[in-house]
Parts: sequence; C-alpha cells; structure tokens
Amino acid sequence: MPKEPVYEMVGKRFGKQIVLRRATGERKGRVAWECRCDCGKIRAVDGYDLRTGHSTQCKRCAARAQPSFGPILWRLLHNAKARAKRDGLPCNISLADIVVPELCPLLGIPLCPGNGKVLPGSPTLDRLVPELGYIKGNILVISFRANTIKQNATPEELYRLAKNLTRIMRKKGKIQ
Repeated sequence: MPKEPVYEMVGKRFGKQIVLRRATGERKGRVAWECRCDCGKIRAVDGYDLRTGHSTQCKRCAARAQPSFGPILWRLLHNAKARAKRDGLPCNISLADIVVPELCPLLGIPLCPGNGKVLPGSPTLDRLVPELGYIKGNILVISFRANTIKQNATPEELYRLAKNLTRIMRKKGKIQ
C-alpha cells in the first residue's frame, strides 16, 4: 500500500507530460501514473516526482532539450527551492520553467557549465523582483557575473553607475 495520500491526477499536465490514468503497480512504494509526453512516448511515472517537478518530460525529450545543462537545471531548481524555504519565499517553479539561453541576457557573454567551479559564465537563477520569490514569470537565468554585479543594486543605481563610469572613462581617454 502507498504511504502517501493518493491525489487525483488524471488529465493534469506536468511540464511536457499529461497524466492518462493510474498505472498498475507502484514505483518506489508510491502510486505511479501513466503519462504521455508531448513527443508521444507513454511511460509510468512516480506521482511524487510529478507533483514536485522532478519529472516533467521523458528522457528522450530531456536529452534533446538542453543536453549540456541537464544536471545544472536540477541544481538551479534544488537551490532555488532551498533558498525559498530558508527565506520564507514562495516557489512554484519546475524544471520546465528554467530555460538556459546560450548567452547571458544581461551581459551577452556565453553561459557555460563550470564543471564544479563557479565561473563568470556559470548559469544562475535570478529573481526579477526578489520579494516575489521563485514564481513563474519572475525568474531569469543569467551569468554568475551579471548576478554578482546586480546583487544589491537597484536598476537606477546600475544605470547611474554605468552612465558615470562611461563619462569618467571618456574624460580620461580610456574609451571613445
């Protein structure tokens, strides 16, 4: 018997998967659900994994989506959930909500995994309006460098800093 309550999930969408019916048997001692991925693949998925965002698509779609950022997406999501819990912020994002672009949208530098090291181009998850937490539409993947620069500054302060630095550097002949 499953140890957790059974939630009705038929017809609900989780990322790229839609729940078709309850699967026969259990997975990891929990209720499993038969899901169809947008690519057409049908597979049994653990209900807990669906509800927590750990399963949003089949392995084939996950490999096709962003092969080099797979483990990083999990880390970004896990760390965001931990920070939200620690700071008492809402968090309703899943892996499907985290999109890693090729270039940092703020600095234009390539985003690349650091293989265990944090580099200027390492992807980080940023809250556009920090008080709103990690909610859909309020997150953006940017470089570690951009996140560090904007960490405690307001957009107005950043604008003023850039404007004044440009003026001073022009005056000293460092830039044109």
